[in-house]
Amino acid sequence: MPTEEISGIYLDNRRRHTAWRSYVTDPPVVSVPLEEALLCHFVRDLPGGHNGPFIKTIQHILWVDGISRNYTRRLAEAPRLEQEFRSDNCKAIFCPAMNQLRQASRYIDTSGMEDKLHLVPPGVWNQPDNLHDHTGPFTIMTVSNRFWGRGVPLDIEVFRILRKRYGKAVQMKLVCNNVPKNYPLVEGIEVFRMKRMPNKLRRRLYRESSAFLLLSLHEFSVTLEALAYGVPMISTPAGEKASYGLLGETEFIVEPPFRLLDESWGKKWKTWDEFQGIVKREFEKGALSYMIEEGVAHVEFLMNNPDEVKRMGAAAQAHQRAHHSPESRNVQVRQIYTEILKGLV
Repeated sequence: MPTEEISGIYLDNRRRHTAWRSYVTDPPVVSVPLEEALLCHFVRDLPGGHNGPFIKTIQHILWVDGISRNYTRRLAEAPRLEQEFRSDNCKAIFCPAMNQLRQASRYIDTSGMEDKLHLVPPGVWNQPDNLHDHTGPFTIMTVSNRFWGRGVPLDIEVFRILRKRYGKAVQMKLVCNNVPKNYPLVEGIEVFRMKRMPNKLRRRLYRESSAFLLLSLHEFSVTLEALAYGVPMISTPAGEKASYGLLGETEFIVEPPFRLLDESWGKKWKTWDEFQGIVKREFEKGALSYMIEEGVAHVEFLMNNPDEVKRMGAAAQAHQRAHHSPESRNVQVRQIYTEILKGLV
Protein backbone atom coordinates (compact mmCIF):
# COMPACT_ATOMS: atom_id res chain seq x y z
CA MET A 1 0.00 0.00 0.00
CA PRO A 2 1.50 3.39 -0.94
CA THR A 3 2.63 5.56 1.95
CA GLU A 4 0.07 8.30 1.30
CA GLU A 5 -2.88 5.87 1.54
CA ILE A 6 -2.31 5.25 5.28
CA SER A 7 -3.12 8.17 7.55
CA GLY A 8 -3.46 8.68 11.27
CA ILE A 9 -0.05 7.30 12.32
CA TYR A 10 2.35 9.22 14.53
CA LEU A 11 5.89 7.87 13.91
CA ASP A 12 8.43 8.57 16.64
CA ASN A 13 11.55 10.16 15.11
CA ARG A 14 13.45 10.84 18.34
CA ARG A 15 15.94 7.99 17.88
CA ARG A 16 18.98 7.95 15.61
CA HIS A 17 20.31 4.47 16.45
CA THR A 18 21.78 2.84 13.34
CA ALA A 19 19.17 0.11 13.35
CA TRP A 20 16.29 2.60 13.14
CA ARG A 21 17.75 5.65 11.43
CA SER A 22 16.01 4.73 8.19
CA TYR A 23 12.65 5.20 9.93
CA VAL A 24 13.54 8.90 9.71
CA THR A 25 15.01 8.96 6.19
CA ASP A 26 12.65 6.36 4.66
CA PRO A 27 9.51 6.30 6.83
CA PRO A 28 6.77 3.74 6.16
CA VAL A 29 4.13 6.49 6.35
CA VAL A 30 3.87 10.26 6.52
CA SER A 31 3.64 10.96 10.24
CA VAL A 32 0.79 13.07 11.61
CA PRO A 33 1.23 15.28 14.70
CA LEU A 34 1.04 13.36 17.97
CA GLU A 35 -2.18 15.06 19.05
CA GLU A 36 -3.92 14.03 15.79
CA ALA A 37 -2.83 10.37 15.78
CA LEU A 38 -5.11 7.37 15.83
CA LEU A 39 -2.08 5.12 16.44
CA CYS A 40 1.39 6.01 17.72
CA HIS A 41 4.56 4.09 16.87
CA PHE A 42 7.29 4.66 19.47
CA VAL A 43 10.90 3.47 19.52
CA ARG A 44 12.17 1.89 22.76
CA ASP A 45 10.25 3.90 25.39
CA LEU A 46 6.83 5.51 25.65
CA PRO A 47 6.80 9.22 26.47
CA GLY A 48 5.51 9.92 29.96
CA GLY A 49 1.77 10.24 30.24
CA HIS A 50 0.92 8.70 26.87
CA ASN A 51 -2.60 7.29 26.86
CA GLY A 52 -3.78 5.82 23.58
CA PRO A 53 -3.17 3.00 21.09
CA PHE A 54 0.52 2.40 20.40
CA ILE A 55 3.15 0.19 18.78
CA LYS A 56 6.52 -0.17 20.45
CA THR A 57 9.78 -1.01 18.65
CA ILE A 58 12.15 -2.54 21.19
CA GLN A 59 15.87 -3.15 21.32
CA HIS A 60 15.32 -5.61 24.18
CA ILE A 61 12.08 -6.69 25.84
CA LEU A 62 13.21 -5.03 29.10
CA TRP A 63 14.63 -1.86 27.58
CA VAL A 64 14.15 1.21 29.80
CA ASP A 65 15.66 4.55 28.86
CA GLY A 66 18.03 5.96 31.47
CA ILE A 67 18.99 2.62 33.05
CA SER A 68 20.02 0.67 29.95
CA ARG A 69 23.37 -0.41 31.46
CA ASN A 70 21.95 -1.40 34.87
CA TYR A 71 20.61 -4.88 34.24
CA THR A 72 19.34 -5.55 37.77
CA ARG A 73 17.14 -2.47 37.63
CA ARG A 74 15.87 -3.48 34.20
CA LEU A 75 14.90 -6.92 35.53
CA ALA A 76 12.99 -5.16 38.29
CA GLU A 77 10.99 -3.34 35.59
CA ALA A 78 9.63 -6.60 34.15
CA PRO A 79 6.24 -6.51 35.98
CA ARG A 80 5.59 -2.92 34.89
CA LEU A 81 6.57 -3.63 31.29
CA GLU A 82 4.47 -6.79 31.16
CA GLN A 83 1.48 -4.75 32.33
CA GLU A 84 2.24 -2.18 29.62
CA PHE A 85 2.45 -4.87 26.92
CA ARG A 86 -0.78 -6.54 28.10
CA SER A 87 -2.74 -3.29 28.10
CA ASP A 88 -5.46 -2.81 25.52
CA ASN A 89 -3.57 0.24 24.24
CA CYS A 90 -0.54 -1.88 23.23
CA LYS A 91 -1.35 -3.08 19.73
CA ALA A 92 2.03 -4.47 18.65
CA ILE A 93 5.63 -4.97 19.77
CA PHE A 94 8.31 -4.97 17.05
CA CYS A 95 11.41 -7.07 17.81
CA PRO A 96 14.55 -6.73 15.64
CA ALA A 97 15.53 -10.42 15.50
CA MET A 98 14.17 -13.88 16.16
CA ASN A 99 16.21 -14.44 19.30
CA GLN A 100 14.68 -11.29 20.81
CA LEU A 101 11.30 -12.94 20.45
CA ARG A 102 12.62 -16.12 22.05
CA GLN A 103 14.17 -14.19 24.94
CA ALA A 104 10.96 -12.30 25.73
CA SER A 105 9.42 -15.26 27.57
CA ARG A 106 12.53 -15.51 29.74
CA TYR A 107 11.58 -12.26 31.49
CA ILE A 108 7.82 -11.85 31.14
CA ASP A 109 4.81 -14.10 30.67
CA THR A 110 4.05 -13.81 26.95
CA SER A 111 1.10 -16.23 26.96
CA GLY A 112 -1.83 -14.64 25.21
CA MET A 113 0.43 -11.95 23.71
CA GLU A 114 1.69 -13.92 20.72
CA ASP A 115 -0.35 -11.89 18.23
CA LYS A 116 1.26 -8.67 19.48
CA LEU A 117 4.87 -9.83 18.99
CA HIS A 118 6.24 -9.24 15.49
CA LEU A 119 9.68 -9.93 14.01
CA VAL A 120 10.48 -6.68 12.16
CA PRO A 121 14.14 -6.64 11.05
CA PRO A 122 15.86 -3.23 10.79
CA GLY A 123 16.31 -1.64 7.39
CA VAL A 124 19.60 -0.25 6.07
CA TRP A 125 20.15 1.53 2.80
CA ASN A 126 21.01 -0.39 -0.37
CA GLN A 127 24.47 0.19 -1.78
CA PRO A 128 25.93 -0.20 -5.31
CA ASP A 129 27.10 -3.67 -6.29
CA ASN A 130 30.46 -4.53 -4.76
CA LEU A 131 32.58 -6.25 -7.40
CA HIS A 132 35.56 -6.80 -5.07
CA ASP A 133 37.93 -5.77 -7.83
CA HIS A 134 40.38 -4.05 -5.51
CA THR A 135 44.09 -4.85 -5.67
CA GLY A 136 46.78 -4.69 -3.02
CA PRO A 137 46.72 -6.16 0.51
CA PHE A 138 43.82 -8.24 1.78
CA THR A 139 41.93 -5.79 3.99
CA ILE A 140 40.03 -6.74 7.14
CA MET A 141 37.51 -4.25 8.52
CA THR A 142 36.30 -4.09 12.12
CA VAL A 143 33.74 -1.55 13.36
CA SER A 144 32.69 -1.30 17.00
CA ASN A 145 31.73 1.35 19.53
CA ARG A 146 32.73 -0.92 22.44
CA PHE A 147 36.22 -2.34 22.96
CA TRP A 148 36.03 -5.26 25.40
CA GLY A 149 32.34 -6.14 25.33
CA ARG A 150 32.27 -6.37 21.55
CA GLY A 151 35.43 -8.43 21.35
CA VAL A 152 37.77 -5.98 19.58
CA PRO A 153 40.85 -7.48 21.37
CA LEU A 154 39.97 -10.83 19.76
CA ASP A 155 39.87 -9.20 16.33
CA ILE A 156 43.26 -7.60 16.97
CA GLU A 157 44.72 -10.99 17.94
CA VAL A 158 43.34 -12.56 14.76
CA PHE A 159 45.13 -9.89 12.77
CA ARG A 160 48.31 -10.27 14.85
CA ILE A 161 48.57 -13.93 13.80
CA LEU A 162 47.76 -13.22 10.15
CA ARG A 163 50.25 -10.36 9.96
CA LYS A 164 52.95 -12.66 11.33
CA ARG A 165 52.14 -15.26 8.66
CA TYR A 166 51.52 -13.05 5.66
CA GLY A 167 53.28 -9.78 6.42
CA LYS A 168 52.18 -6.77 4.41
CA ALA A 169 49.85 -8.90 2.29
CA VAL A 170 47.18 -8.32 4.95
CA GLN A 171 46.07 -5.12 6.68
CA MET A 172 43.30 -4.01 9.02
CA LYS A 173 41.01 -0.99 9.25
CA LEU A 174 39.73 -0.65 12.84
CA VAL A 175 36.95 1.85 13.58
CA CYS A 176 36.52 2.08 17.36
CA ASN A 177 36.24 5.22 19.45
CA ASN A 178 37.54 3.75 22.71
CA VAL A 179 40.65 1.73 21.89
CA PRO A 180 42.88 2.29 24.96
CA LYS A 181 45.79 4.51 24.00
CA ASN A 182 48.30 2.15 25.59
CA TYR A 183 46.82 -1.02 24.09
CA PRO A 184 49.50 -3.03 22.19
CA LEU A 185 48.47 -2.78 18.57
CA VAL A 186 50.13 -4.37 15.55
CA GLU A 187 51.83 -2.78 12.59
CA GLY A 188 49.37 -2.82 9.72
CA ILE A 189 46.34 -1.69 11.74
CA GLU A 190 44.94 1.71 10.86
CA VAL A 191 42.79 2.95 13.75
CA PHE A 192 39.93 5.42 13.32
CA ARG A 193 38.93 6.69 16.78
CA MET A 194 35.43 8.00 16.18
CA LYS A 195 31.89 7.31 17.41
CA ARG A 196 30.29 7.64 14.00
CA MET A 197 31.90 7.40 10.58
CA PRO A 198 31.23 10.10 8.01
CA ASN A 199 29.40 8.56 5.05
CA LYS A 200 32.26 9.22 2.64
CA LEU A 201 34.74 7.38 4.88
CA ARG A 202 32.27 4.54 5.50
CA ARG A 203 31.83 3.96 1.77
CA ARG A 204 35.58 4.01 1.14
CA LEU A 205 36.48 1.60 3.95
CA TYR A 206 33.84 -0.96 3.04
CA ARG A 207 34.82 -0.75 -0.62
CA GLU A 208 38.46 -1.42 0.26
CA SER A 209 37.66 -4.40 2.51
CA SER A 210 37.46 -8.10 1.67
CA ALA A 211 36.29 -9.31 5.09
CA PHE A 212 34.35 -7.87 8.02
CA LEU A 213 35.54 -9.27 11.36
CA LEU A 214 33.70 -8.79 14.68
CA LEU A 215 34.01 -11.55 17.29
CA SER A 216 31.54 -9.85 19.61
CA LEU A 217 30.03 -11.11 22.84
CA HIS A 218 27.42 -8.36 22.78
CA GLU A 219 24.53 -7.61 20.43
CA PHE A 220 25.25 -5.36 17.47
CA SER A 221 23.68 -4.06 14.29
CA VAL A 222 26.72 -2.90 12.34
CA THR A 223 26.79 -6.20 10.44
CA LEU A 224 23.74 -4.95 8.54
CA GLU A 225 26.06 -2.41 6.96
CA ALA A 226 28.50 -5.15 5.99
CA LEU A 227 25.65 -6.99 4.26
CA ALA A 228 24.60 -3.84 2.43
CA TYR A 229 28.14 -3.14 1.23
CA GLY A 230 28.67 -6.76 0.19
CA VAL A 231 31.54 -7.65 2.52
CA PRO A 232 31.72 -11.29 3.79
CA MET A 233 31.52 -11.50 7.59
CA ILE A 234 33.25 -13.47 10.32
CA SER A 235 31.19 -12.81 13.43
CA THR A 236 29.25 -14.34 16.31
CA PRO A 237 25.54 -15.02 16.82
CA ALA A 238 25.52 -12.57 19.72
CA GLY A 239 22.28 -10.75 20.42
CA GLU A 240 20.48 -9.23 17.43
CA LYS A 241 22.92 -10.75 14.97
CA ALA A 242 21.37 -14.23 15.19
CA SER A 243 19.03 -13.81 12.21
CA TYR A 244 20.68 -11.20 9.98
CA GLY A 245 23.00 -13.11 7.65
CA LEU A 246 23.07 -16.59 6.12
CA LEU A 247 25.58 -19.09 7.49
CA GLY A 248 28.06 -20.14 4.81
CA GLU A 249 26.49 -17.83 2.25
CA THR A 250 27.15 -14.35 3.61
CA GLU A 251 29.11 -15.09 6.78
CA PHE A 252 31.08 -17.48 8.96
CA ILE A 253 30.00 -17.88 12.60
CA VAL A 254 32.21 -18.33 15.66
CA GLU A 255 30.29 -19.44 18.76
CA PRO A 256 31.28 -17.55 21.93
CA PRO A 257 31.27 -19.32 25.33
CA PHE A 258 28.81 -16.73 26.68
CA ARG A 259 26.90 -13.68 25.48
CA LEU A 260 25.75 -10.50 27.15
CA LEU A 261 22.08 -11.41 26.75
CA ASP A 262 22.20 -15.06 27.80
CA GLU A 263 20.74 -16.48 31.04
CA SER A 264 23.44 -14.75 33.13
CA TRP A 265 22.23 -11.28 32.12
CA GLY A 266 21.27 -9.32 35.24
CA LYS A 267 22.60 -12.10 37.48
CA LYS A 268 26.25 -13.02 36.91
CA TRP A 269 26.80 -9.57 35.43
CA LYS A 270 24.50 -6.90 36.81
CA THR A 271 25.92 -3.97 34.85
CA TRP A 272 27.69 -3.30 31.57
CA ASP A 273 30.96 -2.61 33.41
CA GLU A 274 30.80 -5.98 35.18
CA PHE A 275 30.27 -7.72 31.84
CA GLN A 276 33.26 -5.95 30.29
CA GLY A 277 35.39 -6.97 33.27
CA ILE A 278 34.41 -10.62 32.82
CA VAL A 279 35.24 -10.53 29.10
CA LYS A 280 38.65 -9.02 29.87
CA ARG A 281 39.43 -11.66 32.52
CA GLU A 282 38.37 -14.53 30.25
CA PHE A 283 40.48 -13.10 27.43
CA GLU A 284 43.56 -12.79 29.65
CA LYS A 285 43.06 -16.37 30.96
CA GLY A 286 43.05 -17.68 27.38
CA ALA A 287 39.45 -18.94 27.58
CA LEU A 288 38.61 -17.15 24.32
CA SER A 289 41.64 -18.38 22.37
CA TYR A 290 39.60 -20.87 20.35
CA MET A 291 37.56 -17.95 18.98
CA ILE A 292 40.76 -16.33 17.75
CA GLU A 293 41.88 -19.59 16.09
CA GLU A 294 38.55 -20.00 14.31
CA GLY A 295 38.61 -16.37 13.23
CA VAL A 296 42.07 -16.86 11.72
CA ALA A 297 40.93 -19.97 9.82
CA HIS A 298 37.91 -18.19 8.32
CA VAL A 299 39.91 -15.14 7.24
CA GLU A 300 42.60 -17.38 5.72
CA PHE A 301 39.92 -19.18 3.73
CA LEU A 302 38.78 -15.90 2.22
CA MET A 303 42.37 -14.79 1.57
CA ASN A 304 43.03 -17.98 -0.36
CA ASN A 305 39.70 -17.99 -2.21
CA PRO A 306 39.04 -14.59 -3.82
CA ASP A 307 36.18 -16.03 -5.86
CA GLU A 308 34.42 -16.89 -2.58
CA VAL A 309 34.83 -13.29 -1.44
CA LYS A 310 32.98 -12.17 -4.57
CA ARG A 311 30.31 -14.88 -4.27
CA MET A 312 29.63 -14.23 -0.59
CA GLY A 313 29.66 -10.48 -1.15
CA ALA A 314 27.03 -10.77 -3.87
CA ALA A 315 24.93 -13.07 -1.66
CA ALA A 316 25.18 -10.58 1.20
CA GLN A 317 23.86 -7.71 -0.91
CA ALA A 318 21.05 -9.83 -2.34
CA HIS A 319 20.02 -10.93 1.15
CA GLN A 320 20.09 -7.39 2.56
CA ARG A 321 18.07 -5.95 -0.32
CA ALA A 322 15.42 -8.65 0.05
CA HIS A 323 15.15 -8.72 3.85
CA HIS A 324 16.88 -5.73 5.46
CA SER A 325 16.19 -2.72 3.26
CA PRO A 326 13.89 0.15 4.27
CA GLU A 327 11.60 -0.89 1.41
CA SER A 328 11.18 -4.50 2.59
CA ARG A 329 10.67 -3.36 6.19
CA ASN A 330 8.14 -0.71 5.18
CA VAL A 331 5.99 -3.22 3.29
CA GLN A 332 5.71 -5.32 6.44
CA VAL A 333 5.15 -2.33 8.75
CA ARG A 334 2.41 -0.85 6.56
CA GLN A 335 0.57 -4.17 6.55
CA ILE A 336 0.63 -4.23 10.35
CA TYR A 337 -0.49 -0.58 10.56
CA THR A 338 -3.41 -1.32 8.24
CA GLU A 339 -4.63 -4.31 10.26
CA ILE A 340 -4.43 -2.38 13.53
CA LEU A 341 -6.25 0.65 12.12
CA LYS A 342 -9.07 -1.60 10.91
CA GLY A 343 -9.57 -2.77 14.48
CA LEU A 344 -9.70 0.81 15.79
CA VAL A 345 -12.58 1.85 13.55
